[in-house]
Amino acid sequence: PSTPSIGVEGLAGEATILDDDTTPGPVVSIAAAANTESSLHYLTFVVRLSEAAADAVSFNYRTLAGTAEDEDLYHGLNSTATSGQLSFAPGETTKEIVIRISGDSLDERDESVVMQLSELTPNASFAGGETTLRATGVIRDDDGTGSNLALFVSDPVLVEGDSGTREAEFEVRLSRPAEEAFSVGYATRDISALAGEDYAPRTGTLNFAIGEEVKTVRVPVFGDAAAEPTESFALVLDPPSTPSIGVEGLAGEATILDDDTTPGPVVSIAAAANTESSLHYLTFVVSLSEAASDAVSFDYRTLAGTAGDEDLYHGLNSAATSGRLSFAPGETTKEIVIRISGDNIDERDEHVVLQLSALVGGSFADGASTASALGFIRDDDGVGLETSIAVEPVITREHAVDAMRYEIPVALSRPATAELSFDVVALNQSAIAGQDYRLIDSRVTFGVGESRAAVSVDILGDGLDEATETFGLALTPVSGAPFAGNTPVGVVTILNGPRIPTPGDDRLEGTAGPDDINLLAGDDYFDGLGGNDSVRGGNGSDMIIGGAGSDDLHGEAGHDFLIGGAVANVVSVAGGQVYRLYRATLDRSPDATGYDGWTGRLEAGTHPLLSVVTGFVASREFQAVYGALNDTAFVRLLYNNVLDRAPDATGLTNWVGRLATGVTREEVVLGFSESREFKLKTLPEAGAYSEAQADHLRATYADDVFRLYQATLDRAPDVQGLGNWAGRLADGQSYVNIAGGFTNSAEFRSTYGAVDSPAFVTLLYNNVLDRNPDATGLRNWVARMDGGMSREGVVQGFAQSQELINKTAAPFAAYMASLEGDELNGGPGNDILAGSLLADTFVFDADEDGANRVLHLETWDTLRFVDFGYSEAADALDHMRAVGSGVVFSDQGVQVTFERTSLSEITTVDYLFT
Repeated sequence: PSTPSIGVEGLAGEATILDDDTTPGPVVSIAAAANTESSLHYLTFVVRLSEAAADAVSFNYRTLAGTAEDEDLYHGLNSTATSGQLSFAPGETTKEIVIRISGDSLDERDESVVMQLSELTPNASFAGGETTLRATGVIRDDDGTGSNLALFVSDPVLVEGDSGTREAEFEVRLSRPAEEAFSVGYATRDISALAGEDYAPRTGTLNFAIGEEVKTVRVPVFGDAAAEPTESFALVLDPPSTPSIGVEGLAGEATILDDDTTPGPVVSIAAAANTESSLHYLTFVVSLSEAASDAVSFDYRTLAGTAGDEDLYHGLNSAATSGRLSFAPGETTKEIVIRISGDNIDERDEHVVLQLSALVGGSFADGASTASALGFIRDDDGVGLETSIAVEPVITREHAVDAMRYEIPVALSRPATAELSFDVVALNQSAIAGQDYRLIDSRVTFGVGESRAAVSVDILGDGLDEATETFGLALTPVSGAPFAGNTPVGVVTILNGPRIPTPGDDRLEGTAGPDDINLLAGDDYFDGLGGNDSVRGGNGSDMIIGGAGSDDLHGEAGHDFLIGGAVANVVSVAGGQVYRLYRATLDRSPDATGYDGWTGRLEAGTHPLLSVVTGFVASREFQAVYGALNDTAFVRLLYNNVLDRAPDATGLTNWVGRLATGVTREEVVLGFSESREFKLKTLPEAGAYSEAQADHLRATYADDVFRLYQATLDRAPDVQGLGNWAGRLADGQSYVNIAGGFTNSAEFRSTYGAVDSPAFVTLLYNNVLDRNPDATGLRNWVARMDGGMSREGVVQGFAQSQELINKTAAPFAAYMASLEGDELNGGPGNDILAGSLLADTFVFDADEDGANRVLHLETWDTLRFVDFGYSEAADALDHMRAVGSGVVFSDQGVQVTFERTSLSEITTVDYLFT
């Protein structure tokens, strides 16, 4: 009421609704904090669990700069007093993170820091299911007179996802309760993410009542399966004329982490800024899109921008400004801290560039070989305009399309205090405008409070095999803009891309990064190499190889061969020899039963290669085609059927002459089958068949490897380790020898190394079976070890125990289903589909008739049936029957043979119906 006089600070209450739906639970949330500046005061962040956990829950925390800097915290931003690890014991639900702040005599706006939580133990989740969680800490000024009021827009970080939408949640927080009602407009702004494509644009008005402090704006972010750079967009506030509000916190930036580039996780790095001082640091935050199951590491080094050696405390070329950073399994966020210097020179803000390279265990976004971020060093000497601008280092790539749009970020060293515009001009270097790139934006504008914007350019696909190219972007402030001084030219890098397809027969190769390509008409060959590729075959019979990465392969019309993974060189191995014999003698691809049988005989040594050839030549299928022919006709037909060409005169005379002198037809067939010409011609198909057989065998041992990781390292396997160890078991290596590779590892020895036999067995019971040993079991295993059983043998006993098999069945199934493989859709025609060991999706459409073959199907794969009218798995299973060593599906003109698959196995795969 107007009377009596009542303070405004308690006039608004805030109800907190804790999420308890994100799994696994409990869900971790954190509340904002605020206090008045003083070295005796603290920011107290309250962290809650939605429910008590049965086991300990822990996470790392670190304090990041907002509008406040090092000197605003008693211990600074980069100290053990402002970062660490927090743990909840079983039964606990509330804890506090306490950060000591500083006082000063400056009359300034209220300021903010950001508390970030990360590296959460796997038995809990952050609210919303993200990899990090943030809260704002407000430091309220108590000096001078006039308004100290500030608005802070949060900077949400989220992983994009492959489909659907997620929400970027911007918190808009007043530094203190509103003393009068007012409204503030807001709007989203593109930076490198595009409205309508990457997120849904939002505009509106936030109405603060007397006593209110916080509002929320939620912006939908669209998921996709395209590998692309880390993207961002802004939420910008348009403050009212009254009350007076500071401009520094009026723009928040949502960061969308790419999770599609493979192999994952994807590594990204955020820009840094701080005021020049020998007590200050540039803190670059490096993030993984997901926790890795194995170590991720990379080199980093600091490069000159407009700043030089003297602007860094240790200079540019020292061990303190370069090195190698590693993420341990489970970690998702780390910092690279570079100490800066102070001086008494009145100068423009300057910048350095931090570059990451030599990455192991992950990928940089968009398949780039490096990732970079700007580090701004803000001047604090003299008066006048100090803001500088820089083009962020960006690596683009050509794609197999006419043009691919890229957004090149441009950053100010500090938020704009008034609208600021720059004219943009592109400068040819090794890349030529109109030939290699096209500038779209000729002007870039920063609104009040903004510090990042973007310039649109098209990277043109030219289909040429050429070196990496570059061009420059020059920025000039428009007349009358509140900006003075020169602006540095930014350099944009263009990596070479694949050739552009033609309507004819093409032989094309992709890149190590993601490729999006339409092969058009013709019988085409395409090898995608690395990256998450999206390939459409068009009309014609195509051979499409996805290579490493999670690929989307659509054969479309024609008889296509789709291979999700990389193709091994099997020229000299049994699988390659048998494949070539099928093609050379029967002019067809092998059936799984015959292929596996003949390959097994060759590998076992019971049948030499010529003996296998005799079996093919004696078959009814071969004799029906070749049996009644004379020698000349026999050789001519071999040339036509095997090499797909007419014989040359010399070759025909040579082979007919040999037959006349006693060389057998089996030996002639072997000569054609093992010819260099035929080996090269059939290499991809032979590799796919061999890999399908190998994957099928590896899959049978995948659960053994999963349990071995759990038993020895107490974690799930990394993908490379899973395939490697399962392959060794499939090749016949003994389980005990494989277990030795684990027990001799540093990771294993750090847990089990220097303990006696009873302690070793007790640790196995605790870590493997999650229980204490029973007396009989402990006594039994210790006696075996005393009798000479190796630790590897004991590990085998635990890892292969029925108790652990039962305990890990569901986690193993979930783990394999989480390993995103390829999507293969043959389209109309008779197609062959070869997936991988990972979780693949095979798509069949009722409108696309044909007889298809899936070379191997795992229980963690997915079958998608389109327009068949099915609503549940039983509808599809009604049209399946066991045939030989496989299962045949037939309905509405579509037939699919699932090789190396039983009816019981095919009932356990996932089914999707659209």
